[in-house]
Amino acid sequence: MPGITDNLNIFLIPPVLFLITGVSLGLFSLLKGKRQYENILFALICFWYSLLMPAFISHHFLKGDIPLIMKIERFIHFFYVYGPAILVLFVHTLVDKKNRLIETGAFVIASVISLFVFTDYYFYGLWEYQWGYIAKGGIVLRLFGIFAMSVIAYSLVLSVKKLKTDIDHHTRLKIKFIMFGILFIGILTIGNMPALNGIGIYPPGNFAFIPILFMAWGIFRYDAIKINHYTRQRIAGAVVKIFVTAGLLAVIPVCFWAVGSISLNDITEKIIPFGLPPLLSFFCCVFLSFLSLRMGENRPDSITFSLLMLAYSLLSIDIFLNCIITVPETGLRVSRFSHIFVVFIPPLAMHLTHIVTKRQSGRPLLFGNYLISIILLFFSQSSYYLKGMHIYTWGMFAEKAVMFDIMIIVSTLTLAYSIVILYAVYRKNDNPYYRNRFLFLLIGFASIAVLSLGNIPAMNGYDIYPPGNFIFIPSVFFAIALFKNNISEMIRFSGKFIYFIIMTAVIFTAVYILTIKHNDSFIALYTFSSILIILIFNYFLTRLRDAITGREFKKLKIAYENLSDRLCRVRNIEEIAESVTYSFFNYLSCGECAILIHEKNTGQYCGSCIINPKHDISRKIYSCDDSASINISGDNSLLAYVRSVRSLVKQDEIEYRILNNETNIELTDPLRHAAVIVPVFFENHMSALLLLGTKTDGTLYDAGEIEFLYQLGINLGPHIENAFILQSLEETLEERTRNLLESESKYRHFVENANEVIFKADLSGNFIYSNPAFQKMLEYTDEEIRTLHYLDLIPPDNREGESEFYNGQLENKIDNTSRVLPVITKSGKTLWIEQNVKSVKDDKGNIIEFDSIVHDITERKAAEDALRKSDMHYQQLMENVSDSVFIIKLDGHFKYINLAVTRLTGIPQNDLIGSHFLSIVHPDYRQKVMEFYQEQVNKGIESTYTEYPILLKNGEILWIGQTIRMNRKCRRCPPGSGGGKIPLLFKYLARNPYTAYSYSRPC
Repeated sequence: MPGITDNLNIFLIPPVLFLITGVSLGLFSLLKGKRQYENILFALICFWYSLLMPAFISHHFLKGDIPLIMKIERFIHFFYVYGPAILVLFVHTLVDKKNRLIETGAFVIASVISLFVFTDYYFYGLWEYQWGYIAKGGIVLRLFGIFAMSVIAYSLVLSVKKLKTDIDHHTRLKIKFIMFGILFIGILTIGNMPALNGIGIYPPGNFAFIPILFMAWGIFRYDAIKINHYTRQRIAGAVVKIFVTAGLLAVIPVCFWAVGSISLNDITEKIIPFGLPPLLSFFCCVFLSFLSLRMGENRPDSITFSLLMLAYSLLSIDIFLNCIITVPETGLRVSRFSHIFVVFIPPLAMHLTHIVTKRQSGRPLLFGNYLISIILLFFSQSSYYLKGMHIYTWGMFAEKAVMFDIMIIVSTLTLAYSIVILYAVYRKNDNPYYRNRFLFLLIGFASIAVLSLGNIPAMNGYDIYPPGNFIFIPSVFFAIALFKNNISEMIRFSGKFIYFIIMTAVIFTAVYILTIKHNDSFIALYTFSSILIILIFNYFLTRLRDAITGREFKKLKIAYENLSDRLCRVRNIEEIAESVTYSFFNYLSCGECAILIHEKNTGQYCGSCIINPKHDISRKIYSCDDSASINISGDNSLLAYVRSVRSLVKQDEIEYRILNNETNIELTDPLRHAAVIVPVFFENHMSALLLLGTKTDGTLYDAGEIEFLYQLGINLGPHIENAFILQSLEETLEERTRNLLESESKYRHFVENANEVIFKADLSGNFIYSNPAFQKMLEYTDEEIRTLHYLDLIPPDNREGESEFYNGQLENKIDNTSRVLPVITKSGKTLWIEQNVKSVKDDKGNIIEFDSIVHDITERKAAEDALRKSDMHYQQLMENVSDSVFIIKLDGHFKYINLAVTRLTGIPQNDLIGSHFLSIVHPDYRQKVMEFYQEQVNKGIESTYTEYPILLKNGEILWIGQTIRMNRKCRRCPPGSGGGKIPLLFKYLARNPYTAYSYSRPC
């Protein structure tokens, strides 16, 4: 097959080895432990010296296409010229030298040289040899060579001086290896001179990976190379990130080559309107590809989705370019380039489906799909796959061949397979969170199938615009399914992504103008003006980006203030754990956390691991009831390190300490697996540890979240100590209460002779004891009472309600209840009683019987009935008070409002009654107000006060202060019921338990 195998030869081996070695060493330098400045700079040196290798490799695959090779060379050298400046930083760090003037000067020289890379002053052609090509250098390239050799000589001089003064054996040996590497690189670079001057000697600079290996050995020879699971995850994420970046960077020279001869006006005319859908799809897929890596680099589904979006982005840019290109041969080469990646779309789609649905049985099918894609890859550059281009009114489209038909069949079967699997798991799963995720994935795959089928006419020669250009639509559904739980991080990344796109466009526009005017006499003025405009534009664009993305930091600040307010009201350690866990799960999207409290008796830190109910689908699903106990010994070496740091510690810091100190730590140690460790101090004593696991979407904790945790670690200590004091007082009180209960028998005769009506009942409601006052009130003897069920004393019309009420007390294990109800005496007389029932529990917390105290309120009930007749007077009083009063039903809708509300808002009573209370709340505060009253209901807070803005009828904003009391009428309704709505039902007037009252006034 021409285009691939025919161009393979022995001269490819050195640049391929160089590329693999440089990238591998760079990754290892970044991922081996804590990212020290020296390691980062060495990684950059490895990457930078490897930059030329893709150019040498492309010489063999693009042999004969001189213009394209020149564009690739220029693009790579635009970045490569900064290599000497990075070497200066690395050597300065190695020898502990700081000279900002030299460092800045090196980067300024590199920047000036980079401006000439796209002109003939740098390259003016290519020398062609048997082993490939090499550039014909202009005056600026020669100046760059002098600059590079000067930096190498400067580095050797600094290294020799360091050797003469340093006495540490390890440092001296490291410098010797690095000196040898730098010297060897310089010698090999000089060996490229014959080829640069027309002499056909293979450039020995392609073997510079050998001295780089020496340099790496000098740096890492004393490091323990222990690659654990965590490190493998980081390496996998970094490799995919580099692969995605490299694939997208390859698009730039392809675009320059494809449209380089087309004027800007022609490009603009052809983009609108047919080029806009694929262009939008390209940017959308690129954004989602990087977003997936940023928000979930440790998750298999995020990595797979990133690669899938990479393939779709290359397909979209292929279609976009073919809307502009007019030469069929060029369009065909562009399409063949994109299909190197497109052939892997079916297995990647199947792989993503398997990961999110946890399907294990289809692995052979998945491997077979990948194998078919690999086979198609070798045919993708031949006429067996794409044999030509169809020319339409809206552009060009590839003409398929037999191997492409196989690709279509595999894609169709894969999409059908994925849709069936997702539909099956969607129907079987009862969890709303995961059902919603499966639904969006299902919609995404279904829409891809529909759009792909719409491409068939264009593939077969029909002039119909392919709907597959709208691939951004299913991409959005995929993004919602995978990332909807981290909107804040998505917004921050979106700001960075848009900033990068705009700055890249500005820089390339400036470079494009310079290439047009490179022969102009005002080239220096153009260069200076371009740099100045870029700097000014960058300043204002950065400020705009910070203003937009800074809102998320404000949300975290408000969340921290809310948490601080809750912590001020806690009374024990359990309430602290509940408040902190709530914040971790809802504001930080933490997948799991543990709060370990120091026990003074044992010296251990003890607590439980709590799993977020909305934990990532790629992991095992837990519930908060499956908490695992954690105990950390006080002599744990990692614990000593955390204590000495006195600040939060990340997982990579722990791994770095283990590697460099050869610490023997068990793999199951909770400190080793925590993504973030937050120590809590009180008076120089570490009283607690907060261990946070990975986030639900696999992303790293950002700067705002780290600040949130840092402030919490500083301020949580006093709250814990205060909770210990309050908890001790409560335990003392409980102990005294138990002592009093133990002496109950001593005072039994007081019960027998008391005027209070008292009885006991078992779980079934049968009477097991009654005092004489109870027997006297109901006119029964003790023997008769013991044969009765409590429902026998209640009128038939009330029995069902009373049964449900006390069954609710039993089922919900409520300690105390109070109830007003009618009873029937033996003679048939109806009495009204107020009954207080206390649940008696055993040591395990199970209810075993009920103790009741009864008060005869028949006379009071008669008085209340008389009083109720005068409600009209009270309602008139309510209508004439100056404060705003309203009643809210269970579903949050207004049941009653007084005239003060109408006077305050300007909205008529008829318009408000029946509407939802959030309709008058300012939109920016609706979620916060909703959560505030949801928390009141969930925690059973009797009365609350809050302030928030409302919208008046004329559109003005008014801040009000509002007091709301809860109505305890609906005791059968568990917290959070109401069909998904907020169960707002409040009580203010004790005489009327069926009203919902809210008292508001302007702030």
